[in-house]
Amino acid sequence: LAPTVSWAWIVPRDGTLANLYVRHNLPAGNGNNITYTVYVNGVATALVVTVSSLAAVGSDLINSVPVLAGDRIEVVVTKAATIASSPRRVMVSLEIG
Repeated sequence: LAPTVSWAWIVPRDGTLANLYVRHNLPAGNGNNITYTVYVNGVATALVVTVSSLAAVGSDLINSVPVLAGDRIEVVVTKAATIASSPRRVMVSLEIG
């Protein structure tokens, strides 16, 4: 229920991040937006999905970001405090090509 949460991992090989998908398996809240932003080494990228808390899916199929092996990738989730009840069982996928 925190307004901002994140999770991170180290990219295993050089490539390009693309095709960010978000799925709320149990949508909840009041319809305010939730934003999922991909960061590389602590810097926000153009890979962003903004989706209503009541929506099931969202995607960014346009933007891409080059990465190198060893870069730290983080997905930061930001929501309005007024959502109150957040979606649960959220799935995020990101392609590295």
